[in-house]
Amino acid sequence: MIQPNTHPMQSLQHLSRLYQAAPVAEKNTTDRGWSGLSINIANSNLLLPTSSVVRILRMQNLPSPSRLPGSPGWFSGLVSHRGELIPTIDLQQIMEAGAISSPSHAKLICIRSSQGVTGLLVNQVTKLRYFSKHDAVSRGPAFPSMIQKLLAGVFRQEDSYWGILNLKKLNAHIDQQMGKNA
Repeated sequence: MIQPNTHPMQSLQHLSRLYQAAPVAEKNTTDRGWSGLSINIANSNLLLPTSSVVRILRMQNLPSPSRLPGSPGWFSGLVSHRGELIPTIDLQQIMEAGAISSPSHAKLICIRSSQGVTGLLVNQVTKLRYFSKHDAVSRGPAFPSMIQKLLAGVFRQEDSYWGILNLKKLNAHIDQQMGKNA
């Protein structure tokens, strides 16, 4: 949890550490296969492992994020939910696909790690999707380069491809972006 009177860069470094212990997609398997929460960024179908999703909140039901002075644009701020401060990242913007179109109508996907909860701000959550090991493919379509760098793998069902977002790679990208803002 971020303490009051903490320097903004220390708060962002804390946010970055939240991802370090996040489970990778390969651990998200069950007897029924792999499950993920589907989102769409830059016209790319992406999946977040359900094992790391704590809850999904509607931003319209929450107070506006409190921005931290000097924080980068992709850091939306801190959102208070039931007495907990949730560091919030505009997932679309950190993936270099522009800012969320309507932040007040966005969804906040809360991700758990060993150090707390972080919110990923997205335009829309499509639905929960299930995949079998036979749906995994070694190559998919060309995802935008930034998204491609953050993928753990790809599934294919019918004529659609789904990239699995690797939270550890996302963490490394956040660390890199924080270094640019230091």
